[in-house]
Amino acid sequence: MINIKTDRDSDQPIYAQIRDAVIKAIKEGSLNPGDKLPAVAAFAKMAGVTHSTIRRALKDLIASGHVVSHVGRGTFVH
Repeated sequence: MINIKTDRDSDQPIYAQIRDAVIKAIKEGSLNPGDKLPAVAAFAKMAGVTHSTIRRALKDLIASGHVVSHVGRGTFVH
């Protein structure tokens, strides 16, 4: 898994920092197609943010086609 670091003093929103970190990990090969992302609660705890922040980042990642989400199974790198 990847290590998510956020900068609360940045002009970029936290959800965008998380989204960009996941995209970077995919491009660098730290995350590969088929890899499962942590559940929202675990991801939020790992990143030190709220569940809604993770959901917003995942919404962008799904919309951009970087990940796919399956109800009851999880979110996977596409």
